[in-house]
Amino acid sequence: LAQQWKAVGELRPSEQMELDRVQSDQRQLAQELSSTPRGVMTELRSLQKEIAQNRLSLPEISQSLASWEESIRPLTEQVLPQVDQKLDAVRQVATPRPGAKLPSHEQTSGNLDQALAGQQRTLDELNQLTNELSQWQRDKDLQAKFAEIAGKQAALREQSVHVGKQTSGKPTPELSSQEQADLARAAD
Repeated sequence: LAQQWKAVGELRPSEQMELDRVQSDQRQLAQELSSTPRGVMTELRSLQKEIAQNRLSLPEISQSLASWEESIRPLTEQVLPQVDQKLDAVRQVATPRPGAKLPSHEQTSGNLDQALAGQQRTLDELNQLTNELSQWQRDKDLQAKFAEIAGKQAALREQSVHVGKQTSGKPTPELSSQEQADLARAAD
């Protein structure tokens, strides 16, 4: 999507639909990490509460749980809401309302870049947490959840970068600006 926007300055209807889907999936991923009843933050707090209620002396585990919560909190409170906000800003430009004041091409490109950066930060953090959790045999369920969410984040980031068809058989100067955008996207 970012390459399409930067090269052509607009999104095709299929890419607008893809953007809507990416944004919806991104929101669902944020919920999986959050304090919803089945969210990761809820599970971490539940484990901490269980340790405290059972008066277990497990400082290393308690410290790890607190550390993981501190790693996820900025994602759920800052990074992922900002990704959603930036994707929404791009969506509003891609499907403008009559009379609406639209941001510049550069601002929209910046919004896409910031969304991609937030997605990458989330992916990096989730991969790091997955690696840390792999050392904990008894926390397999939490590890699987981080791995699943990291996989979804990787797929969302990939979809944000690679939308459209590959162009082949023509020299680059003979390609339309649309075909060049598709080719640049495929090369990434």
